[in-house]
Amino acid sequence: MKKISVIMPVYNDKGFLRAMLQSLKKQTFQDFEVIIVNDGSTDGSEAIIDEFANEDSRFIKVNQKNQGVSAARNKALDMAKGEYLAFADADDLVPEHAYESLYQIASENKADLVVGGYKMDTGLSSQRNARMVNIAKKAQIQPDDEDLIHSFALWNKLFRREIVEQFHIRFEPLKHVEDAVFLYSYLQHARWIFTCSAEVYTYFKRIPLLGTSTTQTLRPGLLEDAIKAQERTLELISGWSEEFQEEMRYKFLNTTIIGDYYRRLWVLDADTSDTLFRQIRKDKQRVSEDNWERIVKNNEELQLEPRLREQKDIGALPLLCITLSPALNVEETNDILASLYNQNLPNFEVVADEAYRDVIPEIYLDKPNLRFIEGRQSVRTIFNKALDSTNAPYILFVDLPIVFDLNSLKTMWKTLSKADADFLSLRMIGFKNRKKASLWIMEQVFRKEHMEDMDKQKKYNPLDWMLCNKLFDTAALRSREISLSGNSAKDVRHCFASMSCKKSRSGVIAFLGEKERLIREAGDLNDELRREYQDAQQQKA
Repeated sequence: MKKISVIMPVYNDKGFLRAMLQSLKKQTFQDFEVIIVNDGSTDGSEAIIDEFANEDSRFIKVNQKNQGVSAARNKALDMAKGEYLAFADADDLVPEHAYESLYQIASENKADLVVGGYKMDTGLSSQRNARMVNIAKKAQIQPDDEDLIHSFALWNKLFRREIVEQFHIRFEPLKHVEDAVFLYSYLQHARWIFTCSAEVYTYFKRIPLLGTSTTQTLRPGLLEDAIKAQERTLELISGWSEEFQEEMRYKFLNTTIIGDYYRRLWVLDADTSDTLFRQIRKDKQRVSEDNWERIVKNNEELQLEPRLREQKDIGALPLLCITLSPALNVEETNDILASLYNQNLPNFEVVADEAYRDVIPEIYLDKPNLRFIEGRQSVRTIFNKALDSTNAPYILFVDLPIVFDLNSLKTMWKTLSKADADFLSLRMIGFKNRKKASLWIMEQVFRKEHMEDMDKQKKYNPLDWMLCNKLFDTAALRSREISLSGNSAKDVRHCFASMSCKKSRSGVIAFLGEKERLIREAGDLNDELRREYQDAQQQKA
């Protein structure tokens, strides 16, 4: 009998599957089996599964017609022989020491459940789950631990298979948040729950440029299943403490209904949007007043009060205005739009030149937050017309080919709105061949000691010449009667001289162009900065 059975459903994950299977094969803990259920893939995923199954008997392939993730996992559960069960998704990664760390704690404590840490990675940035960091400090927890509520995911946990089989715990026919129902069905019977401080999983929520996997797509029916999962989970814990149930209601509304769906308002169809707004109103009545206030405060950039903002409301009065330069080509513009409409902050408008109306994807054309400036305009004209006409209190001008990380706009707004500054400058990174890379000029500008020393700030500010990484207070630009010239280096130099700036490393924007362009178009650099750059390039070569 294997120590661990890894359950993995696969459906059209060809672009990510090989890396995941390789991460399993590289585990320092070797006594496991991987039951891979090919759920009717049509993209070539099966060939990759065959490759691993033919080379390593621990990788077991099972084919079935497409029935969804829950049915695929149940098929694997029926076959599993391991002492413990682990779950993995085909588009993620498992760190090489993960199963060794989890199983050591499980075996030493005869644990029913072991909970480890994990991080979320977008392809541009990553962050650890704070609740799991808190849990790790406790060593042992109870089933009604409130931190556990905030991690429904199964893939950072080990489950004792004996309990799953004894009580015949299986996945209910749901396509979203099915993890919560399985976990709280299991927790009815688990008593010995221990924690693991190691990071045992990397969950990917990729930017659109890196490809969207099936687990990230908001397909029709997902919200309805998430609502069903919510009701089922609340039913499972109906005999638990009122405080615990209240935290669960808060979690579902804050993280699932608002976090997973309302924050992605622009990718929902009309029927799903209607369902979403009805559910938010319903759930608002079920949480306490204190927890609703907590939700409003935690999501202040969504402006949930005095009433929920629909797409047309955002179009009429956005929080941010994103203005696209007409100098960007069609591909660059489409990359930017894809990253914008997948932001975790939907409260924005996009302003573009009329010339783009016939070349950008049709899915954007009916969005009430996309508006065009009539006539073929220069960079100078489009930027100034956007500044003059927007109702948004904050504005950003996209003058270079970039894409935003999932939380770029949220991070920029949050930082600037709480700073005593007229505009914010955010660090950029390079992005080439689908991989991130450092940019020398950004590392100089945003080096901690350079940011904290005013003289060094002034020295390196000429390297921070672009507009696309800067969020401006619209009123501050207007009050100083700033008119943009179309020359970014000149305009930014003027802003640094006449306005206050807050610099931040707390988020990233990815620059898609050649890094040499950043130094070539920087404008009036002094000889010292140019020598520093040349020396850095020679050392790298």
